[in-house]
This record gives sequence, C-alpha cells and structure tokens, in this order.
Amino acid sequence: MKNSEIQSFQPESGESKKELLPEQKRRLSEVWESVILGTDKKTEQDVESLSSVELRDLLHGLLMQEGEALLEEWGIQVDESLTERIQQEEDEVEKAQLELHYIRQIHEQIDGLVQEFDRSKPKSTKWNSWPDRMREKKEFNCVGAMLLGSALLEKAGIQQFTGNPPSHVVNIVRLSNGDWWYVDFMNGKNNAQRIEPTEKEIAGHRVLDINHPTIDYRLIPITPKEEVGTYVIGNLASLQKDAYDAIDDEQSDDIEVEEAVKYAKKHNLLEMDDLSEYGAYLFPHDVHINETAEMKEESVRIERIHDRDGIAKDSIAGLSREKIIEMMQEISKRESEIRKFFYEDDDSVIGKATPELKKFLNTYRDGLVDLKESQREEYEEAIERMLKKVILFVVKEED
Repeated sequence: MKNSEIQSFQPESGESKKELLPEQKRRLSEVWESVILGTDKKTEQDVESLSSVELRDLLHGLLMQEGEALLEEWGIQVDESLTERIQQEEDEVEKAQLELHYIRQIHEQIDGLVQEFDRSKPKSTKWNSWPDRMREKKEFNCVGAMLLGSALLEKAGIQQFTGNPPSHVVNIVRLSNGDWWYVDFMNGKNNAQRIEPTEKEIAGHRVLDINHPTIDYRLIPITPKEEVGTYVIGNLASLQKDAYDAIDDEQSDDIEVEEAVKYAKKHNLLEMDDLSEYGAYLFPHDVHINETAEMKEESVRIERIHDRDGIAKDSIAGLSREKIIEMMQEISKRESEIRKFFYEDDDSVIGKATPELKKFLNTYRDGLVDLKESQREEYEEAIERMLKKVILFVVKEED
C-alpha cells in the first residue's frame, strides 16, 4: 500500500474546518486510548458531542494521567510537601524559588532515567513519544521527555508552555515572579536555564526570541500546555506516514523505518485515517510556522551548530563519563590558552594537554577550518559557545 492510499477525510461542503465531524471525534478518541495510552479503558464521555476544544482538553487530561502512571511505574517521586507549599505560597518571589526548587528536583530524576538508557547497540528512538510506546521501550525521546516533564509540572500547578525550536521539543516555564525558564528534560541536568526572551509573533504564532550563551536556539515557538498532544499525535502521524511509504520495502536498512513498519502493523495504523489531519483539526495553533522565512533561516543556523556539535561528539566517542568530566575541567582551567589556540593558532596548550583534550581541540579546530576562513564571526561564536557550555557544565558538576 502506498502513502497516496492513506485515507484522507475532508469536511463536507459547508463544514467548518475548525470542527471534527462526530465520527472523526470518536475515531480519534479510540486511537488515543488504544494506541497512545495503551489501554482498553473507554472514556465515559460522549466524545461525539464535544466541541474540538472540549475534546482536546479531555485527551490532554488522559495523556497527563497516563504520563503520571508511567512515572510512578518508573519510580519517579513527587515531593508532595513541596507541591503543597507552592500552591499555598502567596508571595510571588518566594513561590518562584519553591517552583525552581521543584523543577530542579524533577529534572534530576528524569535525567536519572535518561542516564539508564541502554546505549549498547544501535536502535530507533524516534518514535518513543507517547506512554504506550515509552512503556514498551523503557525509553523516551524529546517529545516523551517533554510529556513527562509536563505531567510533573502540572502536578505542582506551575505555568508552562511547550517550546518547539527546530527539530526539538522542550518545556518552557514561567515562574510566579515572571521569570522565564528553558527546561530541557532530555539533555542533562544542566539544561534548565533562565532566559530573558522578547515575545514576538510569526505567522500568528507566539514565539520567544532569545539570545542565551549556552542555548543554541534563538527562535522558540510556544504553545499552551493543553496542546501538548499536537506533538504526540504529530510523531505518531509521522510514524504512520513512514510505514506507508516503506510498506513495499520491508528490508529497509533504516532502523527507524523498520520500527515504524513493525509498530504500524502491530496497532493497525495502516488501516486508519491520516492521523496528521486529526492533529490539524484539533490543534489550530499548530500552523505551518516552520515554512516561514524566519524559521527556515533559524533551521539552517541550527543545522550548522549541530554539525559542529557532531564534530565535538565524535572526538570524545568512547570516553567514559569520568574522562569527559576530567577533560571539561581541564578546558575550564586552560580557557585563555585554548582561546589562543583557536584565535591565534598558538599550539602551546597542546604540549600541556592530556591525550583526550589534545584530540578534542585538534578535531574541533580542523572541523571549523572552512568557517574560520569564510565566516569569522560565526567561527568565534562557535568557540565561545563551546567554552561557555563547558564552563557551565563544570560549575554544575561541582555544585
């Protein structure tokens, strides 16, 4: 079966595109319960009579409940006394401090789960975004991490949004004192950072414009917490599409495509409507913001940063966490010498460096040689960002 054969639904003449038809609401509810939540339990509500907003809120509530259940199964514990203090505190400054303490507590626990992921062999993690899949694989990707973090933030009543920078999803929090925080539950305990964004609008979509020394992203579209489901169903729709496209080539060498086909067959996704259309109807804020000139330019910039990060990661592949920490501590101590190495071609630091640091510095500089000659400003930005990330990492490790 080819992708062109995915059953597509369109509103009948005169139907508002803001509302799903009753039958479509029922089918979406069934997909949500059996595939995304992984439960046979049926909601007692008459979903066909709900408005799209009411249905969205219902599905959001079910998603949060299942997220909480999964966290409990994995041993994540919420400090109930702290959540109670947060909810009772009336002073905005003190409440914000309690909220931040709570965020750091749950961030550390989720990071503990990430550290236990089995990385012994190549595998697909692209689809680990919803409770049933996460429970089966005992892992999660950035969408899954955002979902788990959202469930925990909701328990404490902390104001939150979902941030969707290019090729990533994170939690964005606004504390009671008005401070904004970028909270990435997927990429280590250092990834909870206070930001000072300028709010803007792109294609009718709310966007935070930031310039943070250790956060790669500058433009972060945000959506209300109730629309978390748009990323979950969007990832499932992507799996469905990949499975349709690959169904005649089950011998694909692509691990992610193989997983998509297996999962789609297991849950009969090949016989379902095009799930991307459900998302488009149910989550009207999910406009095609990525097609705007601003976001396309941002995506290209992020791709270049990720390419540079890939160079750095390749240079430390195979090192133990202890060795990596030692190397980063060495970078922090030799910061001024390392700047001379990159900016003045002064190689004196190499003679003093450990073998690990020597390999890292040479590999990183060689990987940036084209950028150094053609885009000096971006070259220097890459060096400074790398150093600031290392220094922040060391400071956090020593706390």
